[in-house]
Amino acid sequence: MILGILKRVINRKFLFIVFCITFVVGTLFLVLGTFSIDENLPIPIQFPTSSRYTIELNSFFNRTVVTAREDAQNKLLEDYWVRGYVILPRTPKPSAGYPVIIWMHGFGACAELQINYARQFAKSGFIAIAISQPGHGWSSGLWDMGIQAIAGVYSTVDWLVNSSPYKSIIDTTRIGVSGHSMGGIVTTRSGIFDNWTNPNTGRKIGTGGLIRSYCAIYCWDDLSTMAGGLMSDLLGVSDVWNHPVILNLLNYWRWLSNYDSSILEEEVRIRSVSNYINNSNIPNFCLVTGSLDELTTIEAQSYLMANSTINSSGTPEVSWQSIYDTVIHAPNHAWNYGTISNGSARRFVLVPGIEHLMEAFSYTCLQTTVTWFDESMECVGIDSNVSILANVPFLIKMIGWALILLGAIGCILPLFSYLSTSRLGPKPILPSKVMNQGFVQKKKILLYIAVPAVSISLSGLIQLPSLTHFWIVDLLIPRFFISGIVLLPFSIILCYIEVKRYGFKSQDIGINGTISNNLKSLLIPVLAILACVFVFDLVGWLFQVPILLPRPFDSMAWIDFIFLFGVFFLLNFGIELIFRGLFQSKIEKTNARKLKQWKTVLISGALSGVSIGIGFGFNLLFMIGGLFLSAPHLMIAIFGGLIFLFFLTGIASAYIYQRTRNILSTTIFNALLMTLFIAGKLFMPYA
Repeated sequence: MILGILKRVINRKFLFIVFCITFVVGTLFLVLGTFSIDENLPIPIQFPTSSRYTIELNSFFNRTVVTAREDAQNKLLEDYWVRGYVILPRTPKPSAGYPVIIWMHGFGACAELQINYARQFAKSGFIAIAISQPGHGWSSGLWDMGIQAIAGVYSTVDWLVNSSPYKSIIDTTRIGVSGHSMGGIVTTRSGIFDNWTNPNTGRKIGTGGLIRSYCAIYCWDDLSTMAGGLMSDLLGVSDVWNHPVILNLLNYWRWLSNYDSSILEEEVRIRSVSNYINNSNIPNFCLVTGSLDELTTIEAQSYLMANSTINSSGTPEVSWQSIYDTVIHAPNHAWNYGTISNGSARRFVLVPGIEHLMEAFSYTCLQTTVTWFDESMECVGIDSNVSILANVPFLIKMIGWALILLGAIGCILPLFSYLSTSRLGPKPILPSKVMNQGFVQKKKILLYIAVPAVSISLSGLIQLPSLTHFWIVDLLIPRFFISGIVLLPFSIILCYIEVKRYGFKSQDIGINGTISNNLKSLLIPVLAILACVFVFDLVGWLFQVPILLPRPFDSMAWIDFIFLFGVFFLLNFGIELIFRGLFQSKIEKTNARKLKQWKTVLISGALSGVSIGIGFGFNLLFMIGGLFLSAPHLMIAIFGGLIFLFFLTGIASAYIYQRTRNILSTTIFNALLMTLFIAGKLFMPYA
């Protein structure tokens, strides 16, 4: 009875209304989390990096840039556009001007996604500048483990002091830099090189000391140690940088070693903070870390702080063991060293019970940061008392973002259904041979599962270098590309055999039809997706949350976006030929099984999900399986996750095909969604 009621109630109209309500509720949450009577709204800003910083940093690391698109070994930094927000305080301006804090988000986020710290800085009386890292958010450029972003920090100071509309109201002697995760790493590096004289040119690498204080919420001490520890904990892999799987990947990946694993040791060295930091090259430095941070250890953070006390003879003034013992046993879990007046102050604060991601929302981390900058920059007029509810508005805003995301995605299929109120393509008229003999047999089902699974699996034995600029995801994009190339001819051959055997016509398997129907079948899925994306983008832009499309004004991002769409179109076309054209259209029309439409959709989606998930599971096994020898359960989890992911996309494809009877429509739908999943800031803000 209950099932019968649900079947009558839950239909496309019901779902569309539910997801629209979800979207509206999410928007209301965004409003509540964005507007505050005691805060100014963030103001968008943008400016290019200064070439003098990229030149000096490249020179210091003995690199030169030949062309902007070069990915050779000598490339390290390039200029890019910095984009973000400025938030002005409402407190009275001190006589010397407002102190300033430049805030940076973590990896995979953007200025919008971690703007809660900047909002509190402004509320306390600082001018807050929240910037997106290169290759993240609206900023252009490419991210390369935090080196590139150093030039962005120095250029932000230049813009602020020399050309911003706020230069007359800031105190240029009180500028601080802070950030979480990757932002914390860049914070520390920018402090190390800001007043360092480049031995190759005799000029200052950074601003020459305009930045007075730094607070990093997490920072690795050594990239090799951090990565090695993480891999050891997760996978039981030791000596990660000499592991044959990692070395092989780096021969095909542009980002860390530019396809040359022989220079890996140098690449790791220049990205390791402890190789450079000492007691004179970073003024007034604070490190805040959660005790449960998965990306480091308390010992490693203590080691980093010990190195920050290295004197002219190369010896730390304080041992890491002493620092460790202090933060473990002190009532406030804090270690202090040096004096603020001469810039030698050091502070390490351990936040009990906090994991890496929670550092971004921790009241204690936020309070510690505000207090540090008030003290270390000897500010006037700062209210350093942070409310324990300070992050609540931002959390409300993030809940709203999640709800409008759910609403936008959920509206796509019902909206598509309304746009295609009737099947656009001609209904297949099956030959009597099929009607009498049946089409869906166990052997056929196994064949349909096996062809994509084997094709995609075997394509994992073929390797290509990076094809786009989507960082770690770019390790997978060549796999999609090769899989599409390998799978398509097998799909065509299988279709040809079946067509000949049963006397099918092309329209029977979702191909051909009239030009008008083909155009409609192509257009309707695109309209359904883009309509929801447009509304989401509009709301996201109004309330400073990540939006769906790639970065604007960056030809490289758009070229990668278009290429990625082509890759997914190629891959999905072969898949849809088999599971929608051959399998689904016949299971609905033959006497082999008399199923209701929703059962057909589930079966079709399930079979394609199992097939593609297994295929890409083995594909990844060929690529990185050697890393999972000590953790096979994680590889099993990956297999299961891939099957479930492709099951969901299969359900959507089966439904689209049921409405259009056109392979192109399902291919376009999947290709566009997968492209937006990887390249869109809705899911991955560093695209």
